Amino acid sequence: MTKVVKDGVTMKARDKNQLDAFLKSGWKEADKDKGAVAPLQPAGKPEYKKSDIARMNVEDLKKLAAELGIDGAAESTGDVLKAEIIKRLGL
Repeated sequence: MTKVVKDGVTMKARDKNQLDAFLKSGWKEADKDKGAVAPLQPAGKPEYKKSDIARMNVEDLKKLAAELGIDGAAESTGDVLKAEIIKRLGL
């Protein structure tokens, strides 16, 4: 897997097709960018899986969404937060 980075977010491309799609949409290969790369997961937190997000209560979802910089987290419902967090984390 190749890591790509854009706007301080790091993602993993699973295959060449996904890597090409990332690169065409403005992402850069993290390995080629020797500068500081922000982690995909929030600092000091364990790596999340989709199932972890699905089991979270609304308060924890709001906290995580705020850490990830998701706008409107305080007013969002649990289902909306789950979808946005999963999308942001690339799960």
